[in-house]
Amino acid sequence: MRVNPTAATSGRIDVDVDNDVEAAAKRAAEATKDAVREGAAATKRGAEKTGEAIKDVFTDDDRDSDNDGK
Repeated sequence: MRVNPTAATSGRIDVDVDNDVEAAAKRAAEATKDAVREGAAATKRGAEKTGEAIKDVFTDDDRDSDNDGK
């Protein structure tokens, strides 16, 4: 970012944002978007895995609580 050095005496403030700063901000925004997307996918996979584990507790074929062989 560059600020006009005469701004203090002229009463006029000119601020130029370098293209590098703008490009860096765009890359950071894109990286954040990608991280959010990956985090959401990981959360979904974790929820599905947890749901399956909970379901297995109630439908586990190896548990024959009434000893009827089923």
